[in-house]
Amino acid sequence: MNFLDSKDPIIACSSGGTTNTGIAIIRMSGFDDLSFLKDYLSINYVLIKPRYAHFCKLIDEGVVLDEIILTFFKGPNSFNSENILELSVHGNIFNIERIINLFTKKLFFREAYPGEFSYRAYRNKKLNLTQVEGLDLFLNA
Repeated sequence: MNFLDSKDPIIACSSGGTTNTGIAIIRMSGFDDLSFLKDYLSINYVLIKPRYAHFCKLIDEGVVLDEIILTFFKGPNSFNSENILELSVHGNIFNIERIINLFTKKLFFREAYPGEFSYRAYRNKKLNLTQVEGLDLFLNA
């Protein structure tokens, strides 16, 4: 799959999903609105305000998967100019995988390729090539 022109909604763990951590950040981007969350949160998605942290439960078929902190960044006022949702979840690797699977198997997200969030920031003119290269150098230092 060539992601260069893709506008598919994407998801990835942006804080080390290879080892257990206290907290992990799962980031999603490229969706039109928050209505896809209506059956998966213990709060009403309509009440979610951009740039505010919302404590709630992530639910799948009546089962609480995790208690999370949800933060919504409305495009174009986000890192890559798209709507972005960040879920701060408990950082057990199995929990991270279970949550990502919820969004990829039951909803319309696909797993992001490495660097795809930054590429979208470049494509949407939020970052220039020098900034993207600097970010890559910083993250891989």
